[in-house]
Amino acid sequence: MSIDWARAEPDEILARLQEVDDEILQELLENDAFNEDHVRVLLKNPRLEPEAVERLSREPRFFRRGNIRVALVMHPHVSRVRALELVPYLFWRDALRVARSPAVHPQVRVVAEHAVAERLPELTPGEKMTIARTCTRPVLQALRTDHDARVIEAVLQNFRCTEEDVLLIASIGTTPPQVLGLVARHPKWRVRPTVRNALIRNRRLPLPLALGILEQLSVAELTGLARQAQLPKLLRESARRLARELQGQRS
Repeated sequence: MSIDWARAEPDEILARLQEVDDEILQELLENDAFNEDHVRVLLKNPRLEPEAVERLSREPRFFRRGNIRVALVMHPHVSRVRALELVPYLFWRDALRVARSPAVHPQVRVVAEHAVAERLPELTPGEKMTIARTCTRPVLQALRTDHDARVIEAVLQNFRCTEEDVLLIASIGTTPPQVLGLVARHPKWRVRPTVRNALIRNRRLPLPLALGILEQLSVAELTGLARQAQLPKLLRESARRLARELQGQRS
């Protein structure tokens, strides 16, 4: 039985949303009873026509809702161009969701990744920690130089974090001592020779931790370390003494 979509009641619209196409949608948009709840349900239909998705994406009264914007971007029938236009209007949580979704067009995912990375300076440490635990590689790379140890700890928990990332954290001279200490104590990364050597050559690594790393080094590494004039004298002398002891044990 056909209905007058422009005058239908909310419950009647909800019961027959599966019938909605672009032509019906045009009528519904004239009906004040057609609301956000209907749109959210409608956008869960993967068979919704591309024309209807496009029309909904340009309806001002629904566009202001973040959950509707992200549903539009992630709909399988949204055009790539329209999805790209919508990404800058997403909240960071929604942009992160888009960036992680394999169902979204790769170009749209890339733009969403950049959108999240660009907003990082505006976010709180807690928000950045949430992002760091599950974000994709481009966002993770933007977080590697964060000075908050809690954020870096979350970065290290991300399964996408690589030795290259940790090496950068351990190497750069602006990394805070507490962050270097976090890496030096990490059970997975502290045993990696490249990370270990980068840590001990970083002047900002707390001296007790640096002295503890010495015992894990080879004679060649210790000898090379003893020649690093920029390192603390106590560290260089300790490396030289330990190298002599190890050489004596082998002779």
